[in-house]
Amino acid sequence: MRTPIPAPLPRAVALCVLILVATASTAEAADKRLWAFGDSVTIGHGDPGVLCPDPARIQGYPPRLIQRLAARGFDAEIPYSAVCGERTDAGLARIDTILPLGGDVVIIMEGTNDISAGVGFESTLFNINAMAQKVELAGMEPLIASPIPRGPESGRGADNGKNYTIATRLLEDTMRNNWAFADQFFEFFNREDFFELYFFDQLHLNPDGYSIMADAFINPAIFALTRQDLCAQVPPGPCVEGEGVLCLNQGRFRLESVWENFEGNGGIGHAVPQTDDTGAFFWFDPENIELTIKVLDGRIYNGHFWVYYGALSNLKFSLLVTDTETGLCREYFNPLGTFASVGDTMAFFDTGIDPPDGSEAPAPEAPAPEQ
Repeated sequence: MRTPIPAPLPRAVALCVLILVATASTAEAADKRLWAFGDSVTIGHGDPGVLCPDPARIQGYPPRLIQRLAARGFDAEIPYSAVCGERTDAGLARIDTILPLGGDVVIIMEGTNDISAGVGFESTLFNINAMAQKVELAGMEPLIASPIPRGPESGRGADNGKNYTIATRLLEDTMRNNWAFADQFFEFFNREDFFELYFFDQLHLNPDGYSIMADAFINPAIFALTRQDLCAQVPPGPCVEGEGVLCLNQGRFRLESVWENFEGNGGIGHAVPQTDDTGAFFWFDPENIELTIKVLDGRIYNGHFWVYYGALSNLKFSLLVTDTETGLCREYFNPLGTFASVGDTMAFFDTGIDPPDGSEAPAPEAPAPEQ
């Protein structure tokens, strides 16, 4: 979902932003925008002429990813929003600066500076998940990347134990939240002589390494962009029940499903209304329910509407849920060959009602620092 770029910033503000954000594509507006949000790896430290803390130019994976997306038929731009040496707590505060600028996908790649600073991995994971939640609330898709491995003389974390833990835990988090994920850690760690072949120094890649990174981003990026395309096809306005449409919670939420079988054939789900907050879809036979869903009003607990669904099939499918009052759409995707049951208690935040603690937007409680 692309939103318009606001009017130009005042000169003093624009100069500050220019240090952090620069386009990686041509001046002509592209159809898709993916933000590259991160630290010195995102800037491309290690590419020719790119050196932190004050790089004269920026490079890294974004221009390489643009080329790969173009080869797959996607006209994309990737503006940078990156700070050398940034930790995830600073990234969590800074991500609010790009969300009003709009786009389709935000690539979040941070965490290695937390390891260097001795930050506990639970705090790192909390901050990355909180960034992704902010991206979702802004109507864009998060694409989370695990940090790359560290060199043998990188000091704290040189054994890559924390990187391994962060990568595996991020995989679990992204699967649970149905976010796109690029596992950059294992992309390099599983390669023979990865440090000697693909690294510029103990923490950054060389040009060959950044090319491999772009290769690892291409499929997750397309996954995230495709999710946005499906949501963009949902018509605006009130929910009207039909053969493929469920209307739940007094018609506030519009639900649709599409499926694909192992032979590549597919179609829409046929709606089966049940109660005000519960319904189902069948794909082949009205006597054979394939997907059950309910949308619950949990605002008195955490300010959100909740989405629960259970699949009685292992076909590939997408469930689209749209809040017709706000226009926000969420797609829940199930890969081919997977049986899924999902409970999303942070699905749709209602800005018109205050959560119990009076805060603007509820967030999970921050973990205690590791000892």
